[in-house]
Amino acid sequence: QLVVNLKKASTMASLLTNCYIPLPSSHVFNNKSKAKSRPHASRKRPPSELRKIYMDTRILSNADGSSVVEMGQTKVVVAVHGPRSFSASSSAYDSELFHEEGILNVDARFALPFAIRPETVAMNQVVAVDGSSSSSSTTTQTPEEIELSSRVYDAIFSSLVQPALNRLFKSVLDVHLVVLQADGGLTSACIVAVSLALADAGVELYDLVPSCSVAISSNNPGIVCLADPTEEEIDDADGILTLAVLCSWNEVTFWNQSGRISVEASSQAMEMCKDGCINIHQCMRQCLLSKEKQQSIQSDK
Repeated sequence: QLVVNLKKASTMASLLTNCYIPLPSSHVFNNKSKAKSRPHASRKRPPSELRKIYMDTRILSNADGSSVVEMGQTKVVVAVHGPRSFSASSSAYDSELFHEEGILNVDARFALPFAIRPETVAMNQVVAVDGSSSSSSTTTQTPEEIELSSRVYDAIFSSLVQPALNRLFKSVLDVHLVVLQADGGLTSACIVAVSLALADAGVELYDLVPSCSVAISSNNPGIVCLADPTEEEIDDADGILTLAVLCSWNEVTFWNQSGRISVEASSQAMEMCKDGCINIHQCMRQCLLSKEKQQSIQSDK
């Protein structure tokens, strides 16, 4: 069983940390020639324990729905706008084309330069012939942002009630996601944040979509699985498995596996991910219920 402190969920509003906590540069980038260390050598929590989780909704007054999610030092903010016409949307869809059904648009961005590690920023720079370098334009998405947007879309779309989305004729539901800081488990944090923001906006959902990641290593005797890994633990691992599920329906909406992982290790990591999703789903429900209770108390005064 994964360990998560659900008792602190009711007081999460007072536990929001600073938006930015400086992270050390990746040791893999600085010491590529060194062999990988044990992925759990510097871990201060048990392998099955999640990092401290913070969730909150209705944080942006100018959005129809919003949320903020922290998983350790990974921090994500989401704003939902709509449904609105394509002319008022900033989506990449052609507003001149006719769309009979409603469209879900997910736009993920990194809050550069502090959202990701310096080596990642360096890799995204374009070097000209004269040797000068320039970062990607802020108006266009980087390949990492496009991939993150696609992953979140794939995980969330299955949770939307399709008849309700089809009734949004010639309209788009804009989801704007900003990564304030990334330190492992980024895809999971984004999926959780978007699901909370859509629920906060009143969008009809079959269920909330929790997500959890597990780092896997088989260098040492036996298989080592680490739930909710940091970026350093991911760098030291042989592979990583990310899972998103509809807990009430017992259905998987997103599965991403990378690295060289045996069948036995993959099965063990999957079970750990499922347990993590169940615990995160409880936190998500409690976050929404506590916010509704808080709003009802304020409206009665």
